[in-house]
Amino acid sequence: MDKILVTKDNCEEIAAQLVQMLFDKNLTIVTSYAGPYGSGEPKIVSDVKIASGFSIDDNFKLVIKLIPRRKIICDLATETVYITFYNDHVVLIERGFSDSKKVFRAVVSTN
Repeated sequence: MDKILVTKDNCEEIAAQLVQMLFDKNLTIVTSYAGPYGSGEPKIVSDVKIASGFSIDDNFKLVIKLIPRRKIICDLATETVYITFYNDHVVLIERGFSDSKKVFRAVVSTN
């Protein structure tokens, strides 16, 4: 269980590992926010799956498409992104912004 800093150099490898681990599994995604102005209630999305794989554009925006019609997006050019693989069923994605706001996204396999 290591907290991995996702960089422009390792983003393809880390994304491939995440997709391989969670592909074809039913997922629940819990998103919470923290920042200088407080945080809101966590948002929970259930019964989603990874659509196919991932893409990384020329500006280092990582996109993992989900079914139905959702995406996990990390902009490596403007955000500090950490991924922690807890086990075969839980991944934590931590996105940090320049204004000390953070987004935490737990992706949990339910099968």
